[in-house]
Parts: sequence; structure tokens; C-alpha cells
Amino acid sequence: MPDAIPNLWPRKFSRGILTPLAVLRVQAAKFKDMTEGLLEAEVTTNWEREDLKVHSLELIAPALDSYRRVILTVRHAHPGAYPLWLRSDFLSGSVEDYDEDHPSGECGSQEELFSALRQVFASRELSTLVESLIAQINDAEAVPA
Repeated sequence: MPDAIPNLWPRKFSRGILTPLAVLRVQAAKFKDMTEGLLEAEVTTNWEREDLKVHSLELIAPALDSYRRVILTVRHAHPGAYPLWLRSDFLSGSVEDYDEDHPSGECGSQEELFSALRQVFASRELSTLVESLIAQINDAEAVPA
């Protein structure tokens, strides 16, 4: 009898989906490795409301009096992971619902999150910030106090 009833689910569900928190933590670790520990990235999580989580990815320069800069924030319902709302000053205009004052976009899936993160991480402004911080660290190490 069970074989006579077809599978009515519209698609197969993937086991490879990660939460936004896990994705951001992995990216933070990769960033530290890429900068050989000169710069770090940290993910913090807060509750905006009982049912809404907010994760922030911050860039940290320990050698520069622990300078910190928020790179992006992600908000999503709890429980849940997607859709999420990503906000970053480093987003380009190609993300849906972008405006000059609050560049942000909705990501309905892990792939859309990856795409938005690629845009943030590849932005000229973020690259300039990272290189400027590394230059300042190099100067501080090269010049005796």
C-alpha cells in the first residue's frame, strides 16, 4: 500500500545547509588565517527580540589598540536561519533593496548569503580598509617606540 502513494514533496532537502552563524564563524577564522593573525574577525550574537537573532561580523586590529569595525550584520528569525536580512556599508548596489543610507538585502537561501558575503568581502572599500590597517601595523612594528 505505501508504494501506491507517490512522494508528494516538491524537492529533496539538502543536509549541507548551515546556519548564518556557522557561515560567519568560518569566514572569521579564514580571515585571520589570510592576514596571518595581524587582523582578526569576530562574530557576536544578540537578541533583538525574543524571536529575532542578530549576528555581527567585526574586523579587529589587536595591534592598533584593538580597533574594531563592524563589517556586516545579519538578522533572522529564531528558530530559523533563512530568509535573513544582511546589512553592510560595504555592499554594492546590486543587492536587492539597496539604498545609499542603508545598504542591505534579503537572502532567502545559503547560496544567496554566500553571494552577498562575496560582494561584501570583495568590495574595494573593505579591501582598502584591510590594507590600511595592515600598513599601520607594519609601520608600528618597523618604527621603534
